[in-house]
Amino acid sequence: MMTIKGAAAAVGAFIIMASPVWAVTVTNQAVKDHTLTVDFGEKENDYKLRAGASMKVDCSDGCALRLRSGPAGYDRMADSGDQLVINQDGFLLYADEGLMTGSLKGQPNGNVQKGTDKSRN
Repeated sequence: MMTIKGAAAAVGAFIIMASPVWAVTVTNQAVKDHTLTVDFGEKENDYKLRAGASMKVDCSDGCALRLRSGPAGYDRMADSGDQLVINQDGFLLYADEGLMTGSLKGQPNGNVQKGTDKSRN
């Protein structure tokens, strides 16, 4: 029979192991520092991300990410497990996205991929 302490330890261990899955990773590949804003809807937090550094953000319910430094002021929607990069030009992109205008994160019908629109061919 499992005691309350044993059950609490098991739940705690599961949360610690699973929490990285709930995080969004942002890597600054630029040569200068950037300020990343994480928007949770009712609150926003600013983080300084040094050149070459990475950070994990808890976005278990989704969040919007944007740069206060760098070009434009657009948001990137992020969900658990997403990986984003700040490229050399200071743009915030999904890690598997080139510098294109696409914003689709999935492949809903196999015809559209991030950064491309095959229906226009």
